Amino acid sequence: DGSDEIVFNSTLHQTTGISCGKLAGGAPKQCYLPNRYVCNHELDCFFGEDESNCSHTFDCGLTSFGRNQYKIRIQFCDKVKNCLNNADEIPYSIGIPGFQCSVTKTHLTNYCMLPEQYVCDGTNDCDYGTDECFCTNSNDYVGASCFRCLNRQLVIPNTLRCDGSFHCNDLSDECLCSNPP
Repeated sequence: DGSDEIVFNSTLHQTTGISCGKLAGGAPKQCYLPNRYVCNHELDCFFGEDESNCSHTFDCGLTSFGRNQYKIRIQFCDKVKNCLNNADEIPYSIGIPGFQCSVTKTHLTNYCMLPEQYVCDGTNDCDYGTDECFCTNSNDYVGASCFRCLNRQLVIPNTLRCDGSFHCNDLSDECLCSNPP
């Protein structure tokens, strides 16, 4: 209906919505977005500002345009670079702060780095929900649905423990089993 394309003027408009940054022909343009479009699981603004304070979004961080960008959390670590700075697909590397998330349930050897702020926040960002395991007791290694490698570098679902394949770099997911490979 075009109501999300009203040019924003703080003198004329009440604060019942948000100012939405947009790129029109390469030049910055501010649009006014009514509240009904805020936190509706759809990215209506170019940088996703309409979803920025919602529990279902992922903060991509600062872009080359000098603005933060937001994406729907389900787009994190889905093997598609959705963020302009590729923050949703950063490969996991030991030594960089973050949590190791598997890319997909079928490719458990490829991992993305989940920023610490999204670990134990009540939302499953990693496949199998491994980012939500061991939130109440960080000293455990075996939980109701997850196993933490003894070197603490990876959390895997219990279904992958003692399955005949090594998933932990320290081999602890198989060596502690009754019939190790």
